[in-house]
Amino acid sequence: MKEHWKLLNSRGSLKRRPYFFAFSGIVLLWIPGGYLLREVLLTKEYVSSFYLEITFAWELLILGVITPFSVWRSRDIGISGWWVLVFWLLPFFDLNFMYILSKYMGLVVSGGVLWPALFLDLIAIVLIATLLFSKSKNEENN
Repeated sequence: MKEHWKLLNSRGSLKRRPYFFAFSGIVLLWIPGGYLLREVLLTKEYVSSFYLEITFAWELLILGVITPFSVWRSRDIGISGWWVLVFWLLPFFDLNFMYILSKYMGLVVSGGVLWPALFLDLIAIVLIATLLFSKSKNEENN
């Protein structure tokens, strides 16, 4: 199998470098995509009524792409793949989502939500650092 197609196969190990390149590539698509959505949906003359919903869907799409790589990498370094669920909690503690929820459900979002969101962000940063910089079991044995 060619080297660049290995990322589409979940068998074997996913070392730091391929995970770093996959993660970086997805993030490099995420940022310009979000910027493009903002430029298209927000202009001085017109603000799309679905701007928040579309940006939220964009975040979920990016998470759907990055999840298999993160689960594969977490298994390779010896931690449970369930830790990747932390990434899926992040958009739901985002202020965009809180605003969407308050807009459609009539709920009031208090400042008490910010502390759990900050804690969850810190856990995600530690998880990303662990996935990017920890040696895999195969690398430790060699």
